[in-house]
Formats: sequence, structure tokens, C-alpha cells
Amino acid sequence: MMPIHLGILSDPAKYDLYSNEFYEIFAVFQNTTFSLIGASEKYLKKQDIVNMYNRVEESMQKRKHFSPINNITNSKPTPTSYIGLFPSSTNHLIKGPKFVFAPIPINSKSGYLKMKAKVATWVVSKTNKAKIIPVAYHPMGGKAADRTLADKNHDEVLISKRFEAAVSNNFFKLYYLEAGSGQQKLNSKIISRYLTTVNKRSKSGTVVDRAIYGGGIKSKKDIEEILYAKTSDKKLVPQIIIVGNISEINISETYKIAEVVADFNKDLE
Repeated sequence: MMPIHLGILSDPAKYDLYSNEFYEIFAVFQNTTFSLIGASEKYLKKQDIVNMYNRVEESMQKRKHFSPINNITNSKPTPTSYIGLFPSSTNHLIKGPKFVFAPIPINSKSGYLKMKAKVATWVVSKTNKAKIIPVAYHPMGGKAADRTLADKNHDEVLISKRFEAAVSNNFFKLYYLEAGSGQQKLNSKIISRYLTTVNKRSKSGTVVDRAIYGGGIKSKKDIEEILYAKTSDKKLVPQIIIVGNISEINISETYKIAEVVADFNKDLE
């Protein structure tokens, strides 16, 4: 059975908020976690992102050769890496990370922004050494939603239709439903319908191939509600779950979340 992965998002704009224990989590849960560096501030200095990357990379030296992103697309496998970027702008691209989640806001009210993101992704993929992974990104709140002029309507049917269109478009390799930084976890019905829609693509069973969910996961209870909820007549879970803000304010809770994910994977074996 395909395992699930916990992506731990760190924000270089908040570099000073991360404790030493934050970096250690990647070694403790090396078969579960990977690092995703994403800046909330569009005009953040590139050096700040480099500093965050170097600090995370230093902590990764204790890890064995394992990459949760290695076989996530049907194209050439991603080079082994535990650290990726989730940029808000092409200005955030730095040397080092071997994969980049390139977000295209499918719920943006601006056709221009969506087209601009697609074109930028295509251009960068031709010139950048990192593996550029186009992501059908659906932010529901926070700075990302504001920045992309996102439609924040919580209509589960509408959200499902957007992902249905994305799934039928070969351009996208991942599908990311995000509640938004600092927001509440989305209604379980919205998450369930989203997972059901994406699962139609691969019919992958319990773990929905290429599906990502993030936002509002602030406790062990929150992650358990996602992993042990039922979708229609069966249980469906995203292949990747992203946590962010909780690591800045309560790293011990992040450890508990990682433990739940690790235990869930053991049950899948």
C-alpha cells in the first residue's frame, strides 16, 4: 500500500521562530516527513530563503537515503531530496532544492494570474535544474488566497468541479486543497468530496495518489480526523498532508502529528 507523507512547511520570513527541535523532527521521522520551504512574504529576500534551506539541509545529514517525492509523477523520478520549495514568486527560486511545487491557483478570480502562473511554470521548468511539479492549488484563506485573488466560496460542489477539471488536465501533477495559513481545518464534507474527485483519476484505494491537503491542522485530534474519517462508503486519505504554523508555536504538537502519520503508515503495511 502506498504510504502517506507529512510535509512540514517552514517560512523563512519567520526564521527566528523555529526551535532546534523543529529541525530534529526530520531525522526522528525520516521515513515520514519531508521539508517544504515556502515564503508567506512575496518580496522576501532570497538570502533569507537560502539561510532557511541551509539550516534544514544541515539537519538532514542524519537521514538515510529516502525521498517521499521520488515517484510522485509518471515522468522521470525526482532526484533524491528531502527539501523542496513552495514559492510565492519565481524570485524565491534558489539553488539547492531538487524539487519545486509550482502552484497554479485554480480558484483565482483572475484569468490573467492563472495564465501567468502556468507560463512561468513552463518557462522555469525549461531552465531550472530542479524538478518543477505543477500543482493545481486551491487556497481557501490566508495570505495565499488574498495574493491570488482566490474565490473563497466553501461550496463543495464548486470546489469538486475545479479539481475535476484539473484532474483531466495533464499539465497538473499534484492537487492541493489548502484551508490557508492560520485558518481552521476545512469542513470534512469538502475534504471528502475533494478526495473522491481526485481519486477518480487513479482509483488508488485508501491513499489518494497525488492529493495534498493542508491548513488548520493544529493538533493530534485534527490529523486523526483526516486520517480516520470516511469518504462516502470507504476511507480515503491524501497522499501528502502539509502542516505549517503549528511548528512555529508548538513543536511538540508537530511531533505528535508526525507520530500519528507514522502509525497510520504502519497500519497500511
